[in-house]
Amino acid sequence: MRVSSLLLYISFTSAAAIIPHNLLNSSQNAGNVTLNNSIVAPDPNFEVDVSYLGAKVPMISYLMSTVQYLTNLSVLEFSGYTTAISWTSTTNPQIRIVVLGERGATFIERRFIVWGLGMAAARMIDVKKFETASINLLWCGDYVGTIMILPRITKQLENQSHCPDLTQVSSQPSMLQNVHGSANESACSITGGGGGSDPKHNVTVTGRLTGPPVDLFDVFLFVTRALMDIAETESTAQLDQYHSPIAANIAVSFFAPVDRHPGPPFFEVRWLLEAIGKIPEIMIKNGAFQEAMFSIEVDSVRVADGYLEGTKLPAIWSSSVNSNISVS
Repeated sequence: MRVSSLLLYISFTSAAAIIPHNLLNSSQNAGNVTLNNSIVAPDPNFEVDVSYLGAKVPMISYLMSTVQYLTNLSVLEFSGYTTAISWTSTTNPQIRIVVLGERGATFIERRFIVWGLGMAAARMIDVKKFETASINLLWCGDYVGTIMILPRITKQLENQSHCPDLTQVSSQPSMLQNVHGSANESACSITGGGGGSDPKHNVTVTGRLTGPPVDLFDVFLFVTRALMDIAETESTAQLDQYHSPIAANIAVSFFAPVDRHPGPPFFEVRWLLEAIGKIPEIMIKNGAFQEAMFSIEVDSVRVADGYLEGTKLPAIWSSSVNSNISVS
């Protein structure tokens, strides 16, 4: 029984037919709850075996690299295959993610990489241990591949890092308050589609910090889990709205504008995935992790608005608290 699939409340039209059937069925067993910020397996047949290799890696660079690679994979066909690869982010070059297939196989199922990356990141956040690692992927007890988290750092790259290590900012409210005023006065826009999106479209996600601080780790836990869950949905499905499950003290919603453009581009799952994947980057560029408002534009057309807010509920992923995606 799945304990972490999305529950979709769908306004059925012809577009709804492309939503995978398994996303319409979510376990209602409220006992299957994770209380320690880690992510439960999206399928009980899937497991990860994380072995730490001892060398420290920059926390923010690791988390950002994981989010960026997850975003790239999440907009592709979930049930498809990905070539074994060594991948490095252009904006966070300190980390190298190496994907290896089973016993030297050239290809590995994409869902296994998505699940493995997300679950491994949650474990590292849970124990606050950011090191090189070997992540063995198991399906029904059988080995199906490995993800390696390795350093790719030189003095020159270290000096060129686009993402400062915000560990101190996250853990010291006084430092966070120091940047609250300046960060709250301007919006940050990030333009350009993800690696898996249609390159013919120009996607801009704009974010403005609007409220109280939120925890850095809570934001990354939400983003990682949301990318894992939504990746199962057809990337070109049109949306009316998205409401996240309440998780890690974070709630996120996106809506198609009431005065929406009558023709394409529309609010689609792939644009939602890219926007969620950009949330940490926007906050880093603004200099703080706070409640925020967002706007998504595709080819200069506004397709959705959204917000992130903190909650006072326990940091859990529960099978009884689910996402709500309304499909037009």
